[in-house]
Amino acid sequence: MLKQSYLTLLVGVILRLLVTNGYSAEASVEPKLEDFSFLLLDIRSPEEYESGYFEKSIIVPPERVKEFFSTRRIPEKTIIILYCLTGSRSGFALIQARGVGIKNVYNAGGLREMQVIYNKIAPNRIVAVDALTDTK
Repeated sequence: MLKQSYLTLLVGVILRLLVTNGYSAEASVEPKLEDFSFLLLDIRSPEEYESGYFEKSIIVPPERVKEFFSTRRIPEKTIIILYCLTGSRSGFALIQARGVGIKNVYNAGGLREMQVIYNKIAPNRIVAVDALTDTK
């Protein structure tokens, strides 16, 4: 029970950080979670992805993360959430994404943590791959 309570608290903190990142305290209107769309990136191998994935998530194998972010235009007010099996590969993907200038990107951790976050996001606010445009 304590572990689940901790996980719920952690997810609440993560979601709060996602929404307020990049906004100053002096802003007249504080942004709300409802103002954003979400891009879910699964940083696992194709075999792992096929064994189970979140609806509308996009598979980006670890070795293709930098290429993905370098060749896609991410819509404004989109929060990018990375996850993998345990959080390690998505942590490395976070470093790569920020290295190419992506700001609203966060590591959700593993599948278990992502499930809790996924349950708090309305499915109609998840950006599908066809909503992304190539930069080239």
